[in-house]
Formats: sequence, structure tokens, C-alpha cells
Amino acid sequence: MQNTKSKINLLILNSSLHYGGSETVIANLCRHLDRGLFNVSASFLKFKGKVGEELECDGYEVIGPTAPKRSISRYMTFYDLLRTIRRKKVDIVHSHCTHSLMDSSICRLLCPGIKTAHTFHFGNYPFYNKKYMRFEKFFSRGTDSLVAVADFQRERLREAYGIQDARIRTIWNGVAPVPPGRIDIPFPPGSLIIGSIGNLIEQKGYIELLQVALCLKKAGARAKFVVIGGGPMHESLIAERGRLQLADTVHFQGYLENAASRALPSFDIFFMPSRWEAMPVALLEAMCAGKPIVATDVSDNPRIIEHGRTGLLVKKGAPLEMQSALERLIGEPALRQKMGAEARKDYERRFTVSRMIRSYEELYMSLMDSRGSARARG
Repeated sequence: MQNTKSKINLLILNSSLHYGGSETVIANLCRHLDRGLFNVSASFLKFKGKVGEELECDGYEVIGPTAPKRSISRYMTFYDLLRTIRRKKVDIVHSHCTHSLMDSSICRLLCPGIKTAHTFHFGNYPFYNKKYMRFEKFFSRGTDSLVAVADFQRERLREAYGIQDARIRTIWNGVAPVPPGRIDIPFPPGSLIIGSIGNLIEQKGYIELLQVALCLKKAGARAKFVVIGGGPMHESLIAERGRLQLADTVHFQGYLENAASRALPSFDIFFMPSRWEAMPVALLEAMCAGKPIVATDVSDNPRIIEHGRTGLLVKKGAPLEMQSALERLIGEPALRQKMGAEARKDYERRFTVSRMIRSYEELYMSLMDSRGSARARG
């Protein structure tokens, strides 16, 4: 067995480890980083969540607060993190949300030997919670390396926070192929299924999805819509679906474990009507599954999807344009097949989890090299 002291002790940190884009990235880092180089632990500050439970069940180390919740203030979670860093002899803390950025930055001051990296996952700067933006701007100044998940997002971050170009890099998200599964869809056999995966929040544009579904229904299209995900807009979306009389056309599945593997095989078209994004993991999963795509031209989507070859790009908040793109794919099965195959090729070339892992491994090694250089100068 290799001497663990020769490895880099990496702590990957988030407020929670539930479903979402950042949590998917964290899970992939835990599962795919080179264990010959890294001792990897995932840590959460508030609650474990489903992704944390899945990692733990698969034998990966998941660390939560060690102090009883009643005995530690929500403003003192950094103290509990500091104890973990010292106990685990952590070399690098990699944070993935505002809360974890704050705590890791404080711990870096109190434990100068560690290095810190932070990945931004929000995709609509500068339209973010103003309090969180103040925190991110302040605490990112003391972070050793900053990562954006999209070029568009990186430029917005530089403008919003005054970050020098040399201090922030782009590492696109990557996903891993998963064995296909299935879900029961409450529509007649032979229905053409237009599917979406995402939390039920304003960002995802599901109000527009309902409007498009209504237009297609009135036009006599045989398409049905399936939306995978839960969230705060669930009740309002169900109410709007009822008002539009779309219960026979749109199905809200709710949260679904392993959504990509279980739902994507049932989709004929993947539809992403988002109003904004950073680097949408669900879009990459659809490409991996070889699905034709209709998506809004937000953030780096025009860099991910080649319009007319791997999918069709439409303007955000434009139901009629979305309807036209979907009608084109509904009416051309051969085009759907061709676009899906081309999307799969682009995934294999650009968006695999191994490509993302190599980029993060290079980042971590550069942090350790800089730490060694600093010690040598000292």
C-alpha cells in the first residue's frame, strides 16, 4: 500500500451535498480523481443530502459537522471546519459555494499552511444576492485559485469583482456515462417525449415550457413534456398547468435519483428553456446520452451546442421561437437521430469527466508547487 503521506490531502467543501450542478461536480471529483495522488474527502457545512449519502454508501469519505447543531452558531461553522482541516492534515480545501468560500478563507488565515481553491457555479452575475456578492468579492481576494465553469461566467465575474485575469481560469464541467435505466411515463405508448431536467426555479424557464406546450397542443403536435426535478416553484407550476389545461400534456415527475440515467433514455428531445446558466450539467448529460437538443443561447451554450449540427439554439423567453425549433425536430426523425449522434461525438471530444478531472488535477498540483516554492523562499 502506498504511503498516504506522499499524497495530497484534498477536502472538497460545500454547504450541502444534495442534487445540483455543483454537487454533481463534487461527486465526480470524489469518484474520479487519481487516488495514487490524492486522499479525497467531501465535506458539508449544513446537511449531507442525497449526493452525500450516495458517496458514503459507495465507500467515499463524507465529513459533516462534528459539534452538535445546538452548540455551534451558524456563523461559527468555520471553527468546526478548522478542526477537520487540522485533524485530517488537509493540504488543499476546494470550496463550491459562498458559505464554503467564506469558511475556507477564514481557515486559510488561521492555518497558513493550507491552500484554497474556489469554483463559482452561479451563472447570472451580477444579478445575484447582493449580500452574497459582497461576501464573495471580499473572501475571493484571499483564495489561492479561482475557477469559473464557463468563459461567459468568468468574464462576468471579472467585471463584478475586479478579479485579475491571471487569478481565474475556466474549467468546463464534465460528466461520466452512466448505465441507462427507465422511468414510468404516464403518457400513451408511442408519444414523442420532450424532456427537461432541472430544479423547479425561475432560472430554468419552465413557465416558457408550459407556454410552448400549449402552443404545440393547439397546433396538434403529438408531443408530450416530462420535467424531472423538484423545487420551490412546484405548486405554482402545477397550478399554471391546470389553468392552461395541460395535465394531459405536461408531467412534473419531481425529484428523481440518478435522473440522467433513468430519464434521458425515455426522451426523444432534450429541451432546456433556461433564462440563465453557468455550465449546465444536464445539457452535457443529454449530449452524452446522444439526444437532440433545443436550448436557449445563454452563457456558454453557443460554445457547447453547434446550432444546426448538435442542436438548435433559441432566444431565452421566446416561446414562439422555441415552438418553431421543437416542431422542426418533431417533424424530422432523421434530423433528431443525426443531431443526437453529433452531440455524442462532441461530448466525447470536449465534455468527458476525465477531461475535467485532468484540469482540476493540474490546478491542485500547481497549488502544491506554489506552496513548495513559498516554503523554499521562506
